Amino acid sequence: MQIYVPNEYKNLEFSDVGLFAKDDYTLIIVLENELLNPSFYLPYYLSRNWLINEELYEACWIENFDGQRSNIYMTSKSTTISYGPYILSEYDNDKQIVFRRNVEWYGYYDDKHNNQFQTDTICYKVIKEHENTILAYENGVIDTIQLEFQDIKTYGDSQYLLYTPHSQNTQLSINTKLDALIDRESNGINKRILTVKQFREALSLCINRTYFTMNFTTASGPSYSLFNQVYQILNENGVENSYRNYEAAKQAIVNLYGIEYGQGTKYRDLNSAYRAITGYDIKKARNLMQEAYDYAVQNNLYCDDEIIKIRLSVSKSDPVNLEMYEYIKSQLNKAVTGTSLEGKIELEIFFDDNYYNSFYLGETDIIFNSSGYNEYDIFDIMSQVYCSDNQLENIFDTNKIPVTITLRDNQYTYSLKEWADWLNGTQTIVKLGHNSNWTITERVNVLAACEKAYLAEYCEIPIYYCQTVSLYSSKINYGANMYISLIEFGGVRHMTYNFTDEAWETVKQQG
Repeated sequence: MQIYVPNEYKNLEFSDVGLFAKDDYTLIIVLENELLNPSFYLPYYLSRNWLINEELYEACWIENFDGQRSNIYMTSKSTTISYGPYILSEYDNDKQIVFRRNVEWYGYYDDKHNNQFQTDTICYKVIKEHENTILAYENGVIDTIQLEFQDIKTYGDSQYLLYTPHSQNTQLSINTKLDALIDRESNGINKRILTVKQFREALSLCINRTYFTMNFTTASGPSYSLFNQVYQILNENGVENSYRNYEAAKQAIVNLYGIEYGQGTKYRDLNSAYRAITGYDIKKARNLMQEAYDYAVQNNLYCDDEIIKIRLSVSKSDPVNLEMYEYIKSQLNKAVTGTSLEGKIELEIFFDDNYYNSFYLGETDIIFNSSGYNEYDIFDIMSQVYCSDNQLENIFDTNKIPVTITLRDNQYTYSLKEWADWLNGTQTIVKLGHNSNWTITERVNVLAACEKAYLAEYCEIPIYYCQTVSLYSSKINYGANMYISLIEFGGVRHMTYNFTDEAWETVKQQG
């Protein structure tokens, strides 16, 4: 058997294949390690069906002009085979896709889907200009739209809003690679101060996340950590709980921002301290700016006659990007007021369609970096994202960040990357063995310590958790009006109607 691995083909003995058919109706999947809660995680990981219709697939091979073959399976109506509640009925590239009821689907006749899938036709229309989408909604042509920032003034009080939280977190990523920063310095211009942790922490503390999200995002919420409330963990008994509800997860962020609780303090317990986090402290930011100046001068990272010029790269020139830039610029100026850096910082905005790549190459200083991940894969994320070899390399080397963690009354010190790979199961630490030897709660403790260690470098400054808001018409009802993990609002399956198509036409004519 021959398998394809990126950039190469390898021969593989069939005994080493991890996926094979036992018979026409049974697939055998072989895993390297035991999968906890397989009844949940196996369907979760395999939620996208990768089975194909062999006869149609083989008929879809074409020869390209260069003599190479490619397959056009599932690229048009004629090369698509449908199954399930709906079948592909129309496909007009860049215009619309239409699905119609599949009358042969078993679920319409098994008495297990009563009152479900009431929709006969689903039509996805491509409308390139957002203002035309709004107009189509107002005229009753489409039933649901996603709102943008400018729409909130008009529809923010509507009873037909649906808020969808996402695992995506937006942060400021800061270039701290000394060589890359020096390469872009010129006479009298300093960028090296970005390598000073106190400076980066001060930048974090001078941003009011609540103000930022209310003024520059459509519906997002302030972010103080890597992971928000949507990230879920299943314990050994299959009981689900948000990672952020674990005591260790709360304690990590409380410690990060230096909030004390207990007798003689402002907050009576961990929960009240955690709820009080704002990430905004302009007084502490000023103290840190002075510390950053002192450290930079003492370590030849800054001279008094230099201007600190920081480039913030964004994708395009639009009102929201410009307003976000002006806000951060004004907050930086507040943070250095009364310090030795007052009047010495210039934040410039730069428009760059390829700003991610520019950051990778060390050609800019700060970017807004948004990333989203599977909400049930939290133990993998530290390794696969934040500590991976493909991370934004100008941030910092996670191999060089030591993290000490207490487990079962013993202290262990390993690098942030070693801990992250251990959580992911891709590395076994000799003194700990495989992570399956440890309870879910113990693994959560490790994850929380890693999260704090990562954030404490202040190279990735969390700003907001992404949340979108959509607007639906009075024609339809969703199964739920509050977001439910994995299910969301019930989708087409649980959608019901207040009007027939004919009655809705009358409503549209009446305006």
